Amino acid sequence: DLSSPYRGRLYGNVTIDNGATLHSGSSSSFSLEVYGNVINNGTITGFGAAFILRGTSLINNNTITSSFLRINSTATLSGPGTFSSPNIYLDTSSQVTLNSDITVSPSNVFSISSGAVFNPNLNTFTISGGELELVNGATITNSGTVRTLGTVYCDIRNGSAFNATLNVSTGSTTANDQASPYKGRLFGNVVVNIGAELKVGTSSSYSLDLYGNVTNNGSINGTTGTLLTFVSGVHTLQGTGSVTVPVVILNGGTVTMGSGHQMFSVNINAGGLFNISNNHIKFSAAVPIIQNGTINTTNSIVEYNGISLQTISTSNITYGGVIINNPSG
Repeated sequence: DLSSPYRGRLYGNVTIDNGATLHSGSSSSFSLEVYGNVINNGTITGFGAAFILRGTSLINNNTITSSFLRINSTATLSGPGTFSSPNIYLDTSSQVTLNSDITVSPSNVFSISSGAVFNPNLNTFTISGGELELVNGATITNSGTVRTLGTVYCDIRNGSAFNATLNVSTGSTTANDQASPYKGRLFGNVVVNIGAELKVGTSSSYSLDLYGNVTNNGSINGTTGTLLTFVSGVHTLQGTGSVTVPVVILNGGTVTMGSGHQMFSVNINAGGLFNISNNHIKFSAAVPIIQNGTINTTNSIVEYNGISLQTISTSNITYGGVIINNPSG
């Protein structure tokens, strides 16, 4: 629409053929709304403009690069094409379901608005770069996997629900809440691949609450004072990687080690349980274990392997075996 409000509307279905391009506009004033279904075999673009889906299906077999891609309906997304719009929004109350694996690479943000529901539907949703934002009231359902590649920031706001498995596949992913109380929450499982890292936060204000299980073959880290917290419930922690931030086990939380692991420290609150039976667990903190709950050490080995002076934790602990591997003694 070349006159105010500069919003074109197409009420039928739209197909873009291979080699063809659909432009949604040439500035931020313009937008194109499609109320039918979309099959893209070519390119959807628009410098500064928005492409808005109000229909029920978007199949992307090629490229979408419009400055804004907005989903404002109950819709399915699918296709092997690239979703490269810098800004992708699931608008308020939209219900979006994947019918295949898809990959998005927003240079700015993939944002799920309040009341919006994003359902991976047993598929893998891959985000390569940019920010994955869940505002208060946003939901990712527990069906499928969210996979991160490269440098990704997950801003998981208080009141949102990140229920799917998070797989940090490559690079560095930061997961926290950027607003007070700065406590991110992951309700699904967490998998960190070899060579990848999950960052809890960038200052002592941040913490990340875990409600599922963790397989860490890379690194879980953060700055001094950031916390990785296992809440009430039953959890496993396993893998060949390392956790370089303090781990807290809250009242009602049970964490069972599924393998040996390199850790920084653990704080077992009253009512919490840490089961390291039959495993070799290494600690590098000055005070590695604070034990006010229960620790099961049957047939285990605890190794003190820090590089500066460490204090052997003795309160409420019966060791299965201890190794001192610290150059400071």
